[in-house]
Amino acid sequence: MMRHCLLLAVFAALMLSCAGKPAMEFASDGVAWWDDAMTQNNLRMLHSLGVTHLRHDYWMHYFDGCSDKAAYARQQYQKLVQSAINDYGIKVQMVISGIAYKDGIPVSLSGVPCAGKRPSGLNPSPADFARFVYNEVPLMYSWGVRRISLWNEPNLKFFLSGSPVAGSDQTKANHAGKALAKKYYQLYKAGLSAIRTLQKAGKIGKDLQILFGEISAPNNGIGFIDMVLKNGPLKADGLAIHPYQFCTSPESKAKPPKSMAAQPAGWPDSVDPSARWYCTRWTPGGLAWVPQWKAAIARWAKSKKLTTFKGKQLPLYLTEYGLLRSPYSSSVSEATRALWYPRAMEFARKQKVKQMLIFQINADNNHLVWDSGIVAPDGVTPLPSYNALKSWAKRAGYKTY
Repeated sequence: MMRHCLLLAVFAALMLSCAGKPAMEFASDGVAWWDDAMTQNNLRMLHSLGVTHLRHDYWMHYFDGCSDKAAYARQQYQKLVQSAINDYGIKVQMVISGIAYKDGIPVSLSGVPCAGKRPSGLNPSPADFARFVYNEVPLMYSWGVRRISLWNEPNLKFFLSGSPVAGSDQTKANHAGKALAKKYYQLYKAGLSAIRTLQKAGKIGKDLQILFGEISAPNNGIGFIDMVLKNGPLKADGLAIHPYQFCTSPESKAKPPKSMAAQPAGWPDSVDPSARWYCTRWTPGGLAWVPQWKAAIARWAKSKKLTTFKGKQLPLYLTEYGLLRSPYSSSVSEATRALWYPRAMEFARKQKVKQMLIFQINADNNHLVWDSGIVAPDGVTPLPSYNALKSWAKRAGYKTY
């Protein structure tokens, strides 16, 4: 009888242990990799917050052979990845991608553009992408990276385009993008083939996970994937989407109020050409539409168009979600961000997604490109939204410090 009770007690303890570990990965992005002190500040803040995973972009133009920035970038990325894993227990995933806008032109450390080079996301060659993946992934793997994505937001012209991108078009969706859907299909297949070649040669392990998508969800995301899959079936370890929903609460499918479409006074398009766009061109597909995304994933799996490598339905990763700070036209107050971020995390958890990522960690007082930060620009002062997320993480069972 005593032995029976002891076994029951051990079983109960094991069940409690399993129940106490959150099933959803808590992730973040936007670490200042170029500055060692800021990198450590960021990692300490993420560790304290309870973050389990860090996502980072691996931009192709940083590593172009014409630039002396390549060796520096690899060195800084290696330090970031190894410190995150070894010092803070945070797993790291990378997104290999180009940029189609002028920001994607390779430059030297001093900022001088490389002669004769075009943006890395402007009509990229699948063969060139495969070579890049083949050369860079073994390095990432040796640092400790065990999950990568092949391209970022291919349904936005900022990241993938067949023709030069004007400033006013840099964030618009490729709604009529059959040609670019085919291009993304080719890039993904080429990158995946390079990884399989590396694995067969024993240069990387078979434990490397591959995510498909990194899709801008509200910009015809499901329709874009449907166009991609018309070119043939694909396999991956998971589907990654960016379910931004700037202008309404996380659970709401309501159309944003017209007041949020107004351009802030004195904030010209030359500074932020996207400021009007986020709410005025609002379309369904954000966080509140995760059930529709799950239904699409089930449809793709049933038709065998998009599955895991074992032919199963893909798990869903929400790899970018953020709420913009003032002065963006689609921003909300810090008090509202502190209210909505925990609700967004809880909504995602209840939807049983594999990962929810808060983009980004650092706030930017200049607001020149993007600012959804949860820590002040000094890298150490938490904003109310950070504190609210930390309270949620503690309640949800994540290890906070």
